[in-house]
Amino acid sequence: MALTVNMTQDVRRYETRDLGPFTKRQGIWLFVAVVIGVPIAILLPFPIYLKIIFASAVAAPIGICGFIKPDHTPMEKWVLRVLYRTFLAPRIRRKKNPYSLGLKRNFIDPKRIKYSNKPEAKIYT
Repeated sequence: MALTVNMTQDVRRYETRDLGPFTKRQGIWLFVAVVIGVPIAILLPFPIYLKIIFASAVAAPIGICGFIKPDHTPMEKWVLRVLYRTFLAPRIRRKKNPYSLGLKRNFIDPKRIKYSNKPEAKIYT
């Protein structure tokens, strides 16, 4: 008789919690958000409630990057992939055309190619 145990979470999706309730990745992103948000809150010459609003508006998206996984990929890798596809990769890929390099004379003319599998008859003289 086999012993069965119900598991609430899939083993493959388990993440170790290193910093309290946060994983190491989430802790790093929250630290970066605090490092960026606190100086903004200190340096702005506004009343305290506006400082908090502006600093949290800047720091919140940075801190959220540690928690969101679009397409089961970490947010930083996903953002880099989207930026690469959007700005660095060409939308229309050019075909490699041997004639564009000025090498026309080195290639076989398609009209001269024989499309038969029969071997050519050898003529013995």
